[in-house]
Parts: sequence; C-alpha cells; structure tokens
Amino acid sequence: MQLNEFKTGVTYQIRVAEWEAPSGEVVPGKNLTRRVLEPANQHNSTWADGAAPESVIKQWQEFLRVEDPCTGKVHLLHPTTVESAIEVQ
Repeated sequence: MQLNEFKTGVTYQIRVAEWEAPSGEVVPGKNLTRRVLEPANQHNSTWADGAAPESVIKQWQEFLRVEDPCTGKVHLLHPTTVESAIEVQ
C-alpha cells in the first residue's frame, strides 16, 4: 500500500505481510489494529538526546506513524509491508 491510502486519525485493522529477515528466517505476517497519526515532524518526534535531525525526520516521513490503541505505544510502519487495511469503526 501507499501513504496516501491512509487517513490521519483513522483506526485500521492492518495485515502486515510475511517477510524474510537478513538471516534467511521467514517472519510470519500478522494482524494489527493501529490508529494512523500525523506524519513525523519536529514537534511529535524525538531523538535519543533531544530533537531529531531534519534528515532523520525526512526519512521517517516515508513511514506511517501509528499508535496501538490498547497500549498507546507509537511506532513507525512502512506502508509497503501492509498487505491490506480495513477501517475500524
């Protein structure tokens, strides 16, 4: 999938594709429920010792910034790893 196929603030049931680790191990796909947040920027992203460099923010903007609604944990998810996404009401 692509970034423009997701809406900020919407929760999706996401199917992440199976992938092969550098070691050759196959990591099985899985289902996730995630809320899409606004893209990474200087105000919502941090670096180990403060503000993230602009070059890093630019790289992070190639990913979906998502939140687990059960735990509140925020992480990045690359849209090309998503096989399917269905909006959850």
